[in-house]
Amino acid sequence: MGKIVLTCAKQSGGAAGGGLSAHIERQIWDAEQQKMVEFRPDSVKHLELTKQNKEYILPKGMGRSEAIEKRIKEAGIARAIRSNQVRALCFIFTSDKATMDEIVRQGRFDEFAHACIDFLKQECGPENVVGACAHFDENTAHLHVSVVPIVEGPAPERADTKKQVEARNGKAKRRYKKQEVTSRLCAKEVFTPEKAESWQEDFPKFLKQRGFDFERGVKGSKAKHMDPATYNAIQTEIEELQQERVAAEQELAEKKQELVTAEDELRSAKSGMWARITQPTKYKEMLADERKAGVDEAMDAIINASNLTYKSRPTPELYGKKYRGLWDDKKRLTKELDDEKKARAQENTVHKAETKMLRGELESAKSDAKKAHDENDQWFREYSALCNEKADLQRKLDALDDSHLKELEQEVSKKDQTLKSVNGSLHAFQTFAKELCTLLGSTPLSVSNAIHIIDTSGLTGDPAKAAMSLFLGYVDAATNYMESSVGGGGVQGQLTDWSGRKLNESDEDFIHRCVDTVKSITAPKQAQAVDVAPKTAYRRKR
Repeated sequence: MGKIVLTCAKQSGGAAGGGLSAHIERQIWDAEQQKMVEFRPDSVKHLELTKQNKEYILPKGMGRSEAIEKRIKEAGIARAIRSNQVRALCFIFTSDKATMDEIVRQGRFDEFAHACIDFLKQECGPENVVGACAHFDENTAHLHVSVVPIVEGPAPERADTKKQVEARNGKAKRRYKKQEVTSRLCAKEVFTPEKAESWQEDFPKFLKQRGFDFERGVKGSKAKHMDPATYNAIQTEIEELQQERVAAEQELAEKKQELVTAEDELRSAKSGMWARITQPTKYKEMLADERKAGVDEAMDAIINASNLTYKSRPTPELYGKKYRGLWDDKKRLTKELDDEKKARAQENTVHKAETKMLRGELESAKSDAKKAHDENDQWFREYSALCNEKADLQRKLDALDDSHLKELEQEVSKKDQTLKSVNGSLHAFQTFAKELCTLLGSTPLSVSNAIHIIDTSGLTGDPAKAAMSLFLGYVDAATNYMESSVGGGGVQGQLTDWSGRKLNESDEDFIHRCVDTVKSITAPKQAQAVDVAPKTAYRRKR
């Protein structure tokens, strides 16, 4: 048997936040799905063995974190538990890989696990051992045991520090009545350095009584426990380096073989070169035969590739003439292709010029349409003003007696004639406005509604034109109208915050906002108060 490993880690959170519980239970909290989902730590090396992991204490359906909180609640702890207080001690029992693999092969891992659990029940209390989980899917089989560190009785009195003694100037320490405490959650009293040292001695002896011949580790060793994920990463890197070493050795052997071959070829070349120097006539005839054979072979390859048939093999001169003819044909066809590309390029230039001209005509048509729309706006306002005057005259006509009736009827007749003239112009322009709205992307109904709201708001002249221009999106035109209505000045600066139409804003709300903006900018400033002599008010005689 090998050396037994007994380590301990402190835990303050649960599986929801990751950490030890998530590692042991192989589950973690998913905030999007609002439930626990499967979790695979980096230390897992054999995913197919995860289903063999086994729990020895927890009932089915209960999680490790739930069992820890249940034990704390049942202990009746009176003091409040801090959020960062240690809630569980997580012990790990294992040995080297060969020893643990042998225990698993013999089918004695359950016996080993129960021995570890019994030892912690003996040392920490059976009710405090709430969970034990075996992992077989990592590099080495091991057992996790969870202990809730609950102790009985009050906490021992702490000794005063040097600063506390100096602060009292030698006076006796004040005594306070302490609250009676029966159970406490205190990890530092359960797992102390003294107990850790004694457990390293006692636990191997306890296992020998159960039939396991383990030894304790090296006493006073400075070695530290390495995280499984870090250990696996180091092992993976070692394996990769070993593979690289084998590849490098194989490449070195191949290079050595290539060097031997090159040396043999060099020796052969030196020998042939010396023979050519000492026997020039022999090698001259040999080279001439090789050259002729190479030319014949090349001509045969060209004939086969070109599918040509000859009664006898053509000479290089004859084949050169045919190749020259093909070259001339290629040159002629290339020139024709270049001429066709130039003609197409000229046609594209003409088309681009025509397109540019048509775009200019379209922009001019849009400008004319805008001017016509502005004229329609003015005519509609005049028509609305005449309608209002007609209504006022009709009311006055109803209120007056017969002596003024003829005079008012004549005035009404004149207004009717003017109204008919304006109405005719307005009707003709509204027909054109429909086509304008189609070009600008608006609807006649939206423009008519905007004209009605502007008319009822009391805006006339340039302010009304400015409001309509804002509604149609012509901010520069609106600025010019407002400057002319107020005599110039900082109107342009007051429109810097104008952001246009808002998202999901209705036509009616938008035109009302345009009217309010124009009113706030074009409203005349109030004159400063000046002290003047009071005027005498006279009552007009009726």
